[in-house]
Amino acid sequence: MTAATTTAKPAAAGTGGGRRYALLLALWDSEYTSKVYGGYYSVFVAAFGGSGAAGEEGGERWDCFRVIAGEFPAPEDLASYDGFVVSGSPHDAYGDDPWVARLCALIQTLHAMEKRVLGICFGHQVSKLEHAVRADWIPSDVPFVSGICDH
Repeated sequence: MTAATTTAKPAAAGTGGGRRYALLLALWDSEYTSKVYGGYYSVFVAAFGGSGAAGEEGGERWDCFRVIAGEFPAPEDLASYDGFVVSGSPHDAYGDDPWVARLCALIQTLHAMEKRVLGICFGHQVSKLEHAVRADWIPSDVPFVSGICDH
């Protein structure tokens, strides 16, 4: 899968008159998500109540960046966004993947700009990495568990 098939191109600053948000996708669309929902972009935009369509009067504009593929908003465009959403990911928020390091650097920049950032699961972890003292973090030897468990 290529990022170009799932990424909306950013709108020119100031178009549409509504709020502008950046969705930073840190995962690839699954076959199921693509087939049923049209990809994670559609899932997130629908969840937050926007249409994602450019130029809607008073509407929201959602631009999608597939950060896992190295697609990031241009530094000169950051000020034009009202907020940023960092998606979940199956990748390690504490890992050393180059795109994760670049995402953490972007979050530091957004924090310095006092931009609103919503992180979901992985996105929350990388957002908090930039605000917490990393020396206080101790990895757990208990595996991540989701769902109903008999313990």
